[in-house]
Amino acid sequence: FDVKFNGSPHSPSLVEVEFSTAPHEDWSTHWGQQGFLVHPSFTVCDGDNISGHIEMTRKSVNPRLYDVSVMYRHGIGPEQRC
Repeated sequence: FDVKFNGSPHSPSLVEVEFSTAPHEDWSTHWGQQGFLVHPSFTVCDGDNISGHIEMTRKSVNPRLYDVSVMYRHGIGPEQRC
């Protein structure tokens, strides 16, 4: 996503600042992107339903780090498999 900073009503910015977290950007921001891989992998086809829950908890030793739990369910749709 992209985000623009214009300051606040009490302290407006003279110049608008824009950051992007898009992976194609040549410059970086303080934001990071994380990929969560599923093992073993599975194929998702048109009509399938993926539902789940992601839980993130800050680590007590370093609040910039997280423990992440990913739970998901893959429901196979009625269409012919892809």
